[in-house]
Amino acid sequence: VNSQGYGFVSQDAGDDVFISMKNMGQALHKDKVRVRLFAKTSGKNAEGQIVEVLERSRQTIVGTFRRGRKYGYIVPDDLKLQRDVIIAPGEELGAREGQKVVCQIEQWEHRGLNPSGRVIQVLGFPEDVGVDVLSIVHQHEISTRFADSVLQQVEQIADDLAQNELNRRVDLRQDTIFTIDPEDAKDFDDAISLDQTDDGQWRLGVHIADVSHYVTQNSALDREALERGTSVYLVDRVIPMLPE
Repeated sequence: VNSQGYGFVSQDAGDDVFISMKNMGQALHKDKVRVRLFAKTSGKNAEGQIVEVLERSRQTIVGTFRRGRKYGYIVPDDLKLQRDVIIAPGEELGAREGQKVVCQIEQWEHRGLNPSGRVIQVLGFPEDVGVDVLSIVHQHEISTRFADSVLQQVEQIADDLAQNELNRRVDLRQDTIFTIDPEDAKDFDDAISLDQTDDGQWRLGVHIADVSHYVTQNSALDREALERGTSVYLVDRVIPMLPE
């Protein structure tokens, strides 16, 4: 969806299909949809009408809570989300006028109507410290929590390495090795060492943490890391790919 209200359907094969605002139906930006094609005009993109939403691209919407005469509504932060979300009385979760909230769409009966939903989290007023970052986190649906199965696997990791694991590695624990990450780093996984050889040369050692030893293939921890793809670094926090 373009911020002006019209959009395009990207096909698996073939040119994009132009969708005017009136033919958008109940689709939102990045939804997977079924589209009915109109007769194509020579030299132009095919045009069509969305007739079915097959898969929603997002489960939640971040926006500003506004209170109308009879009900509240959410104005989405994302300009590509063109519809306000109606919030019925009792579904506001205590949200106040002007606060940033996270809402979930519950129903969208007809393309001529706005979607309706409920507030699932109140983030605070825009000027409150940290609310701007929280809004970004929720807008991109970045998970800040780990599943119990992931945390259980982490708790079972032993502090000491087994002897058979030590036997197959080069043991440098008696050497002076120090991290090169600053004190305020979010993780410490790189280190170096420096020593002088018998012939007077200097030897630089580069040491990288072997995370794969702990993240075993196809485990809950491995699947979680694959889903997240990377840690996310924000202005005042990091949302890690792996539990601390």
